[in-house]
Amino acid sequence: MSGFEQLLAASHERTRAFVRVLRSGARSAEGEPAEARLEEVAEFFESYVDAGDRMLRGRRT
Repeated sequence: MSGFEQLLAASHERTRAFVRVLRSGARSAEGEPAEARLEEVAEFFESYVDAGDRMLRGRRT
């Protein structure tokens, strides 16, 4: 794994941890708007990680 790939993989792990925090916050949020916004942000960051994972897989083939 190249330095770039290691850096991206580490970034993805931090982002996954952040998504877990966002989802936890959404479960404990008071009110539908706050819960919905936290879920929306979590989905955004999940799409970032998914795109990066696809890019890494493409570099390995």
